[in-house]
Amino acid sequence: MTDMERIRTVEQTLHMTAVQRQAQQSQLDEIEHAISELTSDTTYRIVGSMMVKTDPVKLKEELSNKRETISATLKALEEQESKLREEMQKFQKEAVE
Repeated sequence: MTDMERIRTVEQTLHMTAVQRQAQQSQLDEIEHAISELTSDTTYRIVGSMMVKTDPVKLKEELSNKRETISATLKALEEQESKLREEMQKFQKEAVE
């Protein structure tokens, strides 16, 4: 594999990782907003095409668990993105030399 092919491959992987990270960040923002809105005793969740009354404490717990999972995924994607950036810089430096 040539230097340019390696750089291109890393760039593509970096782009896909960035897109995944942005999607996860968006989901995390939505969950945090939903948790902050859980103030009333009456909450509903959408199941298929219906709204079903649900326990707000249970819903908040589910959302918090989902937030933890997404946060861990987001952290892993950020670390992967950082490593890919370093790898790309290394390849670019080698290509110039």
